Amino acid sequence: MNIPKDLFFAAPFILLLCMTSGLPAQQADQSGLYYYYQRTTYLENLNQPGAWWSNPALLSSLSRTTVFTSSTGLLGRKYSISSSRVIIPVIPRLNAGFGLTGSSRGEGRSGSGTNGGLSFSSYFKFTKPSIEAGMSFAPPDIGTFGALVLSGTVSEMPSYAYDSTIRVTRFFWGYGLGWISPALLKTFSFAFSTLSVYNVQFLWLWENCAKAGILFNVKDSAVLGSIEYGFSLNAPAGALFNNRDNAPQYEVLKGTVSIKFRSIAGFILGYSLDTKNGSDNGATYHAGVELRRSLVYPCYGGYEMGISTTNSSNSASIIHRFWVGFNLKQSKK
Repeated sequence: MNIPKDLFFAAPFILLLCMTSGLPAQQADQSGLYYYYQRTTYLENLNQPGAWWSNPALLSSLSRTTVFTSSTGLLGRKYSISSSRVIIPVIPRLNAGFGLTGSSRGEGRSGSGTNGGLSFSSYFKFTKPSIEAGMSFAPPDIGTFGALVLSGTVSEMPSYAYDSTIRVTRFFWGYGLGWISPALLKTFSFAFSTLSVYNVQFLWLWENCAKAGILFNVKDSAVLGSIEYGFSLNAPAGALFNNRDNAPQYEVLKGTVSIKFRSIAGFILGYSLDTKNGSDNGATYHAGVELRRSLVYPCYGGYEMGISTTNSSNSASIIHRFWVGFNLKQSKK
């Protein structure tokens, strides 16, 4: 494998994530993020090249060495997720990548104003850092396949603790698989992915989740879109549609459309719905803008905001999501 020398410039991106994600688990002061894979539906989607939390098969959509980072929060008015990775074309049709992800419960904000102006700051304490590695393979005619492995720790205060200084650090590891079908009528593709995580020293040992989706491309990328459904494999699916509070499982349904209005710019519209559980987002309307990936400009990315007032707590919910990709030296594929 010949790694481009320009990969050296990816180091600041990885270092930045390490600094912001609080990798030492002992710094955490809240419990981890539950129903993790379902909530990553708000982090990445099938329209984003390299978005392995949506489907690891998306690594094959990149032909250059690429640094990709994405972030979203606050989910359910309390959760945030940030992720960063480097994707490398290894041989024709085979890509690989490695990255880091941090999730948090809670956010700190402060603001002040003087005659000289206004200042605002925000910070997160990440409680579930993980390191990941992925790969994807795109054989002709049968679609694209991907795989993801991860490992990390989570620190939390157990329910029996009487002292807020008591923390229990758990280890977890997991693996995921993904597949995206060939385009039907040169427009629609089906996607399916799974993630299984083993939680050491925890009663809920295996958490098995999945995502099913449809990806569409109309009139040579004039309209790009996806519909994605995240659900648990530990219980029958359908909790989202029975409209019950505190259902035994948590599910997410999100649809996104990007309409091109410049050569590489798109306007984003979306809608999402999740299961009522006290930390849900409810029916949420999304809007944003994006700079699409191109062979001319090295950067792509975007910003999306979701607004909802229909969650189970009947309080306003605002979600911010942004993503940035940077293409390094052209691959020799």
